[in-house]
Amino acid sequence: MNRKLLFAMILVLSASMLVVSCGRRTEALQRYNTTYTTEAQTLNYFLLLDTTAQRVAANTMDGLVENDRFGRFVPSLAENWTHNDDFTVWTFNLRRDVPWVNSQGEKTEFVVTAQDFVEGMRYVADPANDIRNVGTIRRLITGL
Repeated sequence: MNRKLLFAMILVLSASMLVVSCGRRTEALQRYNTTYTTEAQTLNYFLLLDTTAQRVAANTMDGLVENDRFGRFVPSLAENWTHNDDFTVWTFNLRRDVPWVNSQGEKTEFVVTAQDFVEGMRYVADPANDIRNVGTIRRLITGL
């Protein structure tokens, strides 16, 4: 009989915790907390060589696309994309009116444009910037 009583008490306690937690709003949904084993040495996205810096960047910067939890490419700043038949020309259509955000997480008056991505590629292509982790991109983009 004690087992049945204990089981019933656990069941009631679990159900009451579920009801209480469902009724509360939480600010935690708006915040991402994590711990890294080392500190990122740079936040220059094109100079990230260590895992910690790459993880920080992945959690703080948006690209044209990103990976979902299954590793599939899904839209991020690009709402969709197309390619030609031989996959040598890709066109990304950007989401409209996406604001740049400052280091405090506040929206600025500037919006993300296709020219921002062009300038990023120019930065990568310039040997004076000593970009070391773009081997894959250089193999994919003719003239880079």
